[in-house]
Amino acid sequence: MFDLRIGADPTVWEILQDLDITALAQQLAAGPVVLPVSYPLQGTLVVSARNAGAVSFSMPGQQGSHPTGAQLPQPAIHLPSATAPTHDVPGYALLRGTNMDQL
Repeated sequence: MFDLRIGADPTVWEILQDLDITALAQQLAAGPVVLPVSYPLQGTLVVSARNAGAVSFSMPGQQGSHPTGAQLPQPAIHLPSATAPTHDVPGYALLRGTNMDQL
């Protein structure tokens, strides 16, 4: 398990899988990577280092100031913002059945 931050977005994403960070960094250099996340929203996160500018990894710590653990009724895209996503405002809704691997 580890935490991930994308660019200047203050959101800390919790990745539950134990992944090889070196291998993940190489995958990010090659293109977008799909990761299962459990916090602050539960679901799938598509990360593109090319578009983010920077991606950082760290060991899990405190959940920050927005501990939501929200589960969404449908897929959504979260764009970097000054606030973390919440159940009420998770991002932009996607159609049910959207293939996250194709985004």
